Amino acid sequence: MATETPNSDKAPKPRGRPSGRVRDAILAATAELLREQGVARFTTPEVAKRAGVAEGSIFYHFTDRIGLLQATFMAGLEPLRSMDRPEVDNTDHARALEQIAKGIEQFLDQAMPVLFAAQSDVRLHDALAAYLNEENLGPHRGITLTAAYLAREQQAGRIAADVDTESVAMLLVSSCFLRVGQHQIVGTKHTLPSRKRTIATIVGLLGTPAG
Repeated sequence: MATETPNSDKAPKPRGRPSGRVRDAILAATAELLREQGVARFTTPEVAKRAGVAEGSIFYHFTDRIGLLQATFMAGLEPLRSMDRPEVDNTDHARALEQIAKGIEQFLDQAMPVLFAAQSDVRLHDALAAYLNEENLGPHRGITLTAAYLAREQQAGRIAADVDTESVAMLLVSSCFLRVGQHQIVGTKHTLPSRKRTIATIVGLLGTPAG
């Protein structure tokens, strides 16, 4: 794994663009490079080149490489956080599950490369684990939201009473992990069932209410 030696004490304050835009450009470039080539060949000079900034700007904003990866992970959390504000109170089950699954996959698309990197870096792993625990974030968030939605529909009589809503929710979230993981690990040569196709199958598992 390539490494860089930060010099945060001497890194100059970025000039030319507002600080917020520089930071956003660095995070966007980091996410793009991680998706394109993984973390093994990930370096701060490449990030700086992609973002169109001086390498010192990276250390100014993020201190070091670990800080940059952690910030990139956190920047991808908004789709997961937004699941606390879902608009899924409708009877179109396919549409509701599509919304939930799309948010999970958007999060994973940016977060998964950092999670892979954390498996070989104790400092990054501990930092991410502590943050996820503190903020109550993780795969269970998607399962809890999906199961709650399905339970409401079940109580309203629009889903069969014998459906295990938590297991169905886990199937949905697991399919998101597999789809994003497949793409990031082996590319697009071998494809899995699409999100739409998977959701159509899951909706079929919800059954027809008796009576």
